[in-house]
Amino acid sequence: MDATTSNRLKVNYRDLREYLKLLEAEGLLHRITAEVDPKFELGAVTARSLERKGPALFFENVKGYRGKPLVTNIISTTRQLAVAFNSEADEEVIHERVVEGMKNRIPSVKLPTGP
Repeated sequence: MDATTSNRLKVNYRDLREYLKLLEAEGLLHRITAEVDPKFELGAVTARSLERKGPALFFENVKGYRGKPLVTNIISTTRQLAVAFNSEADEEVIHERVVEGMKNRIPSVKLPTGP
């Protein structure tokens, strides 16, 4: 694999926070500031959005979990997958990226300690 191909295959984010910023910039993430009950409302809202092929959801105020936001549906549409894989929003192109990634896996790193 040459350097041009390697750079093209890299994603445009380092972590989940950066990925969510990219989704938001593309209009593919919706922030929900109202309090939601995790037992009844959160799942229902998530399922409805998924059925409608809606945006990723960023729940900022989950009842009983103050200060602990929750995200859902972050790779549930072709456009979101395109952002995740730094590719066109085309299922065949995304599939090719996944296959190429499987062929060129990054080796695991074993650490002496950790959670």
